[in-house]
Amino acid sequence: MNETNKSLPATLYHDGCSTCLQIASILGRAMPALEIVDLSKETGRVAEAEMLGVTVLPCLLADGELLPVSEHSTLAELAAGAH
Repeated sequence: MNETNKSLPATLYHDGCSTCLQIASILGRAMPALEIVDLSKETGRVAEAEMLGVTVLPCLLADGELLPVSEHSTLAELAAGAH
C-alpha cells in the first residue's frame, strides 16, 4: 500500500437520529478505522466535540479538519436536550 492510500484517523460525531445512523453505517463501511460517536448515548463526549469545534451534526473530523456532513441539528440543541 502506498502512502496516499493509508487511512487517516477520523471521527464521526452524530446525534443518533435515523439520518445520522444511516450516514454512520455507510461511512463506517467505507472507512473501517472510523470512530463513530453517538452523542445522544455518549453524552460525556459532548464537551470533547465542542472543544474540537463541532457545531453541527453529523460532523466528520478527519486529518484535523471538521467536515459537516448534513447540517440538520446543532450540538447546542443536543446538549440542551432539544433533540
